[in-house]
Amino acid sequence: MKKILCIYSKSQNIERNQFKEVIDFFKDDITKNAIQEFQDDKVILISKSSFSGYASFFELNQTLFYHTGTFYPDFYPSEKKDIHEQKMIFFAEKYFKNGSKVIAQYNGFFNLIIYNKTTKELQIANDPLGLFGIFIYEGDDFVIFCNEYEVIVKYLKEKAKLNINSIFEYFIFGSPQNNKTFFININLQIPGCIYYLKNNKLKIKNISPILKISKNRKSINEIADEYFHTFKTELNLLLKWHPLIPITLTGGADSRMILASMDENERKRREFITWTSPHIPNEENQDILIAKKLASEYNLNHTCVDNESYSINHIDNQYFKNLKNFNGNIISGIIGSESLRFSSLYPYTISEISRRYISSAKECYNYNSDFFIDLNDISSNKKALTKAIKFLIKYFNNIEIDKLRISPKNINRSIKHIRSPYPEMPYTLNYLTRSFFSKHGGGAKSSMLMPAIINRTLISPFANPKLLKILWGINPDFLSTSKDSLTTIIFRKHLTDFCKISSNSLIASNENLVMPMFNEGKNNINYCVVKYSNIRLLFENSYLKNNINLNKIEIESDINNSETFAKSAWADFLQWALYIENILSL
Repeated sequence: MKKILCIYSKSQNIERNQFKEVIDFFKDDITKNAIQEFQDDKVILISKSSFSGYASFFELNQTLFYHTGTFYPDFYPSEKKDIHEQKMIFFAEKYFKNGSKVIAQYNGFFNLIIYNKTTKELQIANDPLGLFGIFIYEGDDFVIFCNEYEVIVKYLKEKAKLNINSIFEYFIFGSPQNNKTFFININLQIPGCIYYLKNNKLKIKNISPILKISKNRKSINEIADEYFHTFKTELNLLLKWHPLIPITLTGGADSRMILASMDENERKRREFITWTSPHIPNEENQDILIAKKLASEYNLNHTCVDNESYSINHIDNQYFKNLKNFNGNIISGIIGSESLRFSSLYPYTISEISRRYISSAKECYNYNSDFFIDLNDISSNKKALTKAIKFLIKYFNNIEIDKLRISPKNINRSIKHIRSPYPEMPYTLNYLTRSFFSKHGGGAKSSMLMPAIINRTLISPFANPKLLKILWGINPDFLSTSKDSLTTIIFRKHLTDFCKISSNSLIASNENLVMPMFNEGKNNINYCVVKYSNIRLLFENSYLKNNINLNKIEIESDINNSETFAKSAWADFLQWALYIENILSL
């Protein structure tokens, strides 16, 4: 994984000593040979990478270039030349010829940093969907960009003020909306934009056109062909440009689709890994048991590894430290289920209040209630939102309801760079990849608490805009696990040779007749319940003690039963409290 810290002075010459603490904090989890630094009188640039040598800046015509995440052109690299240098030479030459508009034509999930040493102009751009998050803070004298928001909080210290509107948006809508974090003046970069800094001015410009999608009028069989061939092409392009990144191998349909779509030679030389689970022993873990069968059948280089940030069973301060310090990249099937089987998962992924405002195809989805109280009997969206706010506000001290600014318009503003006949689909992708803090899959009952942080490490071929553009014009009825769904047709038509080994995916059923269902062991999804301890002690944190009414929480939640508590909506309250305790102690 490649990350960047940029500190730009808007006025006086920059003094490194002023930022020594945060620079050391940014560098503390990586080896020295994977770090590169540049400094002049206006800017400090520090890059780091999980691969030695990949942290280096590329320079041409007195201009520095660097990218985070995955960034690559639309052709295969030469195997005889350095891959990193190839892409940067190609981009730099195109940039000097055509300007920043060429950025929108590149593949991947990235931030691109360009610094002209002569004019002192800094430019930071991102991919069209903003899939690789970078955080921004603009003060009176400095602007800080960093892939780690903790670095900015560390710099601000006691000046890092919590945004109460963002906090209420998390509880009501499922996450802070429209590029916000929990902190005033710390935001995510807007998708498809470039930020310019020269002298004392910060300017923002769109470089990616609005992604406009129309209803897909093709037959579902034609769409299946188009999707699969596009997926195969884009996957192998991604793999060619990133030869060192391993691939996850599980028992599900999405990792099976990646495996089946790889070029044979690529499959033989690539490393595959399966993460262990703290919930289930390896000998009972279905993902591991199925992965071993696949590895044996196709002669794969496969290992099982621990990951402290995956499938957690206990959230504490160490969990959030693990997120910051996890530096490995991996190609994953994440977003596969949430896009190809969208309608099946949508009611369990997006908050019920958000679904009220964003859903265009309500008849396609089952209803799922996930708020603290029942809102199902309220037909008016506005009245349901008002009731939710009034319920929550009694647990916070010293907050006046008329000073809150909780607007459902921010839901649509989150995806203003995309126009789709089914806006719930791009909204869900945005939620799953860019949310600062989320309730995805049950919030504290899952391992996806901070998507914008976790997705720095997970590279998903399913999040490719060319593929999403195909899906976001399809009636959600076809994006399910049924026998006539898009996924089932793709497997039947194109992946039959890889359906012999059983799977724990929902498409592996007698009805679908795609592949046999795996009935041994235990599915990790069914056992992923987070446990909590010392719940009362948590609220002794000074901020929480002064701002949260613990007495009301004790009365209305089962605070004495950690297992029941973890399965309730109150777990979402607790995960937020744990996070606040952690971040305020930096």
